[in-house]
Amino acid sequence: QNDRRFYVVMWKKEHQTYWKQEPFRAVGDAGVQIKVVHSIEGPGEMMRNSLWHREGKEDETRNLFNDENKIGWQAKTSYRWELMHRPSIGLIRVKFFNDKRLIVDSGDLFDNTYRGGRVGLFCFSQSKVIWSDLVTRCNGQYLSVCVSVCVFVRVFVCVFVCE
Repeated sequence: QNDRRFYVVMWKKEHQTYWKQEPFRAVGDAGVQIKVVHSIEGPGEMMRNSLWHREGKEDETRNLFNDENKIGWQAKTSYRWELMHRPSIGLIRVKFFNDKRLIVDSGDLFDNTYRGGRVGLFCFSQSKVIWSDLVTRCNGQYLSVCVSVCVFVRVFVCVFVCE
């Protein structure tokens, strides 16, 4: 894919309105979200606010999953997450753990928007994020990403697509 078309997994600590009101007022909820990004404009203010916003935004993002329990991450806490993507059947699933305790499970989601690409990580507006023990593996037709991370941020994001 490219910088206009990708999947993204985001984890917000708490309910928060983005501080720049243009091009629209973006309000985010605590919890994990999975979005399809299909931006007409590409990187810029519209994409920024669309990623932050709790709902999909026409010509920018579409939500695949919203954590109904709205569980935010805690500062100075290590988390492990597992991401599975099987592009051949459109399967996406992400799980977040604190130690061995499952915190969030998206369940099996199916979306055929993107059928290949790369895995990338980024942090939205925060410093002092520590990523550790990053592992990716393609086993035949699916990608599994396992990560341990110490979180010191408000928004935790993984961008992913698999070849």
